[in-house]
Amino acid sequence: MGNFNNVDPVRYWTYKILPLVYDDSLSYYEVLAKVVQRLNVLVENNNNITQHIKDLILEFNFFECEENELYIANLATFEEYRGMGIGKALIKLAENNAKEEGYKICSLLAKDKSVKGFYEKLDFVFEMEEPYYSHVLYRMVKAV
Repeated sequence: MGNFNNVDPVRYWTYKILPLVYDDSLSYYEVLAKVVQRLNVLVENNNNITQHIKDLILEFNFFECEENELYIANLATFEEYRGMGIGKALIKLAENNAKEEGYKICSLLAKDKSVKGFYEKLDFVFEMEEPYYSHVLYRMVKAV
């Protein structure tokens, strides 16, 4: 959200000349005041959206990992490209990135036992099972 821009409140000025209206309808001034008030509520909500999203993330605890830990999410290769070292290269790239960024551990969730075995060959260590709907994911970690 680095490109998020704050929006300034809407301001207006009118010069009232009596009588504003002769019946029960809203005058131009009253309509303008109501529209500007609603616009400024939208502006305020817009300017608070970044913090609101951060608060939601903290409230629902969307974090997949611990502090100083790089979480590797959704790594997969098409079946016809498996066995060519692409997955291994991507894991090594993530590990190198983790080191450069100062992380101490890489973690991931393996979706089944065969994928768990793949990560064990890359020196990831099984830590625990995590229930996920009708099946179990395998949390794995590796010091980098």
